[in-house]
Amino acid sequence: TGAFAALISALDENVDTNLLYGAEILLYYLYVYGQYTKRDALTGLLNRQSFYSDIERYGAAVTGIVSIDMNELKWMNDTLGHSTGDKALETVSECFIRPASVKDKIYRIGGDEFVAICLRQTEEEMRKFVEDMRGEVSASGYSCAFGLSVNKSAAEMMKEADSLMYEDKARIKAEIAANGGTLHVRA
Repeated sequence: TGAFAALISALDENVDTNLLYGAEILLYYLYVYGQYTKRDALTGLLNRQSFYSDIERYGAAVTGIVSIDMNELKWMNDTLGHSTGDKALETVSECFIRPASVKDKIYRIGGDEFVAICLRQTEEEMRKFVEDMRGEVSASGYSCAFGLSVNKSAAEMMKEADSLMYEDKARIKAEIAANGGTLHVRA
């Protein structure tokens, strides 16, 4: 009976250990799953839902919002195929990540629409971040329009950043046309 009791005791210890390991694996899985639900599957950037959550979470620490729109993605998808468009999105996403600091959070919020929030930064730091992203995108051969708004409420900054981005988009198209470039005509 002593050997039987020792065997039962050993099994009880293994059950506790197995339950502990099982619980750790489950918690890790839930953490990883949570991370995947915060990210855009194609680009790896944070997604739209994360943007809304982070605006709430960071509150007054958000000192700037950058609205970004990729130029000519629809033309690429329609003319060159969606795999080309996907590659373009992946490439420009990397162009946003490279100059980002830990104070910058970047999100893909739609097809070719991105937004960045800047935390506790000066206007000069934020403008440099935008220019660095613009330079990275230009070096990649793609084009994006940018709009930066600073030091207002999140709703005001988002509205102003969008408006400034559309002004930048119009400026880019006018510059291309003025330099003899061809704009893609859409039906």
